[in-house]
Amino acid sequence: MSKPKVIITLDGGVFVDLCSNTDVEYVVIDYDKHSDEPVIIHGPHKQDHLFRNGKSYELWENRDISLPISEEETEVICHLKECKF
Repeated sequence: MSKPKVIITLDGGVFVDLCSNTDVEYVVIDYDKHSDEPVIIHGPHKQDHLFRNGKSYELWENRDISLPISEEETEVICHLKECKF
């Protein structure tokens, strides 16, 4: 059995999604709050997308093809391919 692998995507410091190679549940604890607000806890949730071992880059390659792949996304794809994640 292979090790569980997880990709967590943040955009501007905001949690966007979690992808994994197996079913997982997760909880997000947000300490980035104002002093008068309580800690924010979300979940548990299931992963947003599943990927095949060594093929996580397909999450970016197989997305909506009407939008061009950005320079940042190309960098992510190359890195994930190189490390066979």
